[in-house]
Amino acid sequence: MSRRLSSLAISVLLIFPLLGTEYDAFKQEGPFILVNVLDRRGKPVVDLSKENFQVRCNGKNTTVLDAHYSVAPRRIVVLFDMSGSMAGNDSSKWQIANEALSDLLTITTTDVPIALVTFSDGVHIISGFEQGRRAITEWINQKKTKDVAQKRTALFDAMAAAVHLLDPPRAGDTIYAITDGGDNASHVSARMTREGLLASGIRLFAFVLAEPNQGPEYEGMSSLVQLATDTGGFIFGVTATSLSPGLPSYGPSARYEYNDRVRDTIKSSTYLLNLRVHGFYVLRFGNSLSRKTNKIKADILGATGSPRKDVSFTYTRVILPAR
Repeated sequence: MSRRLSSLAISVLLIFPLLGTEYDAFKQEGPFILVNVLDRRGKPVVDLSKENFQVRCNGKNTTVLDAHYSVAPRRIVVLFDMSGSMAGNDSSKWQIANEALSDLLTITTTDVPIALVTFSDGVHIISGFEQGRRAITEWINQKKTKDVAQKRTALFDAMAAAVHLLDPPRAGDTIYAITDGGDNASHVSARMTREGLLASGIRLFAFVLAEPNQGPEYEGMSSLVQLATDTGGFIFGVTATSLSPGLPSYGPSARYEYNDRVRDTIKSSTYLLNLRVHGFYVLRFGNSLSRKTNKIKADILGATGSPRKDVSFTYTRVILPAR
């Protein structure tokens, strides 16, 4: 049975993040960021050394003290959007979202702990880490599109619930949001959400059902993208088509195609998610952090010391002020 969190409890959790001793011990060794590096085939590059990384903190060069590649099962909290806009024009949008969740359970190895939180105008913990995947599968089989009708979207509140589930935080903890990106019902702001994620070191990834022309309900999309970028996460997803000429391609008039191409996109996105979540470089650098928000700029260097053009990479771009 799901557990609903009160708005007051969620607000307190996000304003005062519960940073556990495990993550605090990890931080005591000095400033660090997490970095994913993929080659042109989408395969992880795992043979880099500290000399292959260039890091600037607040515009100043810093010395990379250590760079090691870490592979291990990481905890994932899935945030599943149950707001009214997820019902879509037909059942395709709902099918895509459900397949993204089902693929995560199927593709991700069984030693990876997964929890499920749903959100609409409220937040519900469907399955914590201790309940296992069977509870999530049962929930998927029971839910229908009628369950999402006429409900608003509290995405930021759901992120606060995920931070709570991941307490005490561990390096590599992940939130994976399956959503159309909107927020029109949260009690906490985008700024508070950002501070909560950055303070805990949790990365945000998202599978987004994107609307080509975003309406008022989708104003949270830019915040979602920025949160993923700042924390070192990534955005995947599919884009809707318009129902017919002259109608806005968002909300009730948006239509999604559920076909083999889309199913392949869902599956490949899930594989990429797993590659990024469970394997990454931990880069420690020498600069002491400022009392302002610390902005990070990183590059991957080749043998000649020039930035490599044959790889793609994501990394933690913001570290909160030193305390």
